[in-house]
Amino acid sequence: MNKLFQKIIVAIFMLALVLAFMAPQVQAAYHVKKVFTRITVNAGETVTTGEVVAIKDSDGEAYLADANVTYLRPAVGIVGSLTGGDGEPIEIITSGILSGWSSLEEGNPAYLSETAGDVTQDPPEWMQNIGVAVTTTDYYFNFPVTHDPKLAIEYFDVNPVTAGIAGGAATGAAGDENVMIFPNNTFEYHILGTQTIVAPVISADGLEAALDDTDDDGIEIGQGITARSPAAFTIGTDAFYVKVKFVVEDVSGTDDCAVGFRGDEAYQANIDDYNDMAALNVISGAIYIEDIDDNGATDSTDTTDTWGDGETHTLEVYVDGDGAVTYQIDGAAPTVTDAHTIDSGDVVVPFLYFLNSTDKTELTIVSWECGVQ
Repeated sequence: MNKLFQKIIVAIFMLALVLAFMAPQVQAAYHVKKVFTRITVNAGETVTTGEVVAIKDSDGEAYLADANVTYLRPAVGIVGSLTGGDGEPIEIITSGILSGWSSLEEGNPAYLSETAGDVTQDPPEWMQNIGVAVTTTDYYFNFPVTHDPKLAIEYFDVNPVTAGIAGGAATGAAGDENVMIFPNNTFEYHILGTQTIVAPVISADGLEAALDDTDDDGIEIGQGITARSPAAFTIGTDAFYVKVKFVVEDVSGTDDCAVGFRGDEAYQANIDDYNDMAALNVISGAIYIEDIDDNGATDSTDTTDTWGDGETHTLEVYVDGDGAVTYQIDGAAPTVTDAHTIDSGDVVVPFLYFLNSTDKTELTIVSWECGVQ
């Protein structure tokens, strides 16, 4: 009886082994089939195989990429077999084949999704092509360097083509809106006061923007003032900046010479009438930080930095993904600064606002740069 029982036990054990080897292997939803190129980077959050990642500039670590968030794009690769959490090294495949999807359209592109970490075959508004479906379950991934569609860089060295924003020739009555078209970018400009010179022109140093040089006359320049502007940014979604390099011939001639961001609202004759604003403003040679929140009073902080007659400087305004604003003058923080945060969900656009004082001055714009951080 004992021998029979032992034989039964041995038979059951052998059958269990056979069944174990025959059973399908359990695996992750996504798995790596082939790696051509890879890198190793520390994760900034927990990531798993098959999730698409971007590198954050703030810490150099990998986070789930998102086509809808500027500081989480472009994607640099997809997580391979080595996964991990915050501060741990992970494998990022920049070129390779992964499997685990279903019902893919073979031969159609793969895009970074607006869902964090995901891949999609439906092109989102901000498109980054990251590969192609080679079967109904497999993607071949290849992560290229992408162009930021919001980036605008203009060195003012040729005369623009100008026109009224609604068509016809540019005009110079108070409140008129015109466009000027350069080889790389198109700008709008709004007339302050009454101008007989109706369009900026190129000089040896850049774009002569003061027009008539008359007390209380001036100009506002931007890339559009609505949420549909290519340079419109949404707080909580985008992290962005603007930097403008220019020359002021006589600083006593500036009532205002401001660079920064303001709300996506109608042009105002008075800079203090905007609902929202964050800017560096040159007033009679002194450089101020000025901000407005929700149609409140203008908050003004003297940086104690100054601008001398005939000097060339660059004013820079940066806004992070949470709306916190920082400022730089010629690449360095102002001597005295001020904290300001733009409300989440607000849409803002870059602008330069110039208004002559009684002394009057020439204003020459050398370069303009605006884009995402």
